[in-house]
Amino acid sequence: MRALVWFFTLTFAATWSCFTAARWVGASSAGLHAFVFRAFLLIGTFAPGLMALALTQRAGGRPGTIALLRRAVQWEVGARWYLFAVGYFTAIKLITAALYRVVTGAWPEFGPTPWLLLLGATALSTWAQAGEELGWRGGRAAAGASRRARSAARGRRASHRSIWTA
Repeated sequence: MRALVWFFTLTFAATWSCFTAARWVGASSAGLHAFVFRAFLLIGTFAPGLMALALTQRAGGRPGTIALLRRAVQWEVGARWYLFAVGYFTAIKLITAALYRVVTGAWPEFGPTPWLLLLGATALSTWAQAGEELGWRGGRAAAGASRRARSAARGRRASHRSIWTA
């Protein structure tokens, strides 16, 4: 339990320090300010994963770190649920666009970005989110834990993610 408290304390401190620093620097369209702003945002985004890796390395050494990284690519449910998640997200977006059309009489502006670029960016960003995901998987029960403990850990991760991203 103490390790989990340390994880959350360090993660929140690192994340919000980076986001606060980014706010102080301010978003600029070019130059050093833009680079520093984006760097702080990027480091803050990956702070949960970086903290999980650092604390896992400290507590479990190389074997613990490898086990944590291995879990990042482990599927916990069948492929149909991943397809459902992607389809559900797409359906919500399309329904929202249709409702916008009904209410305003015009389609929402989708922007000039090509669809193939969006698809490729989505595929890449899915793996980029592993930076945050590692943090939540780092709180998971040990690899040898019982099925009930792993199930409880998944529930805790889901609730922690919902609080974190709210």
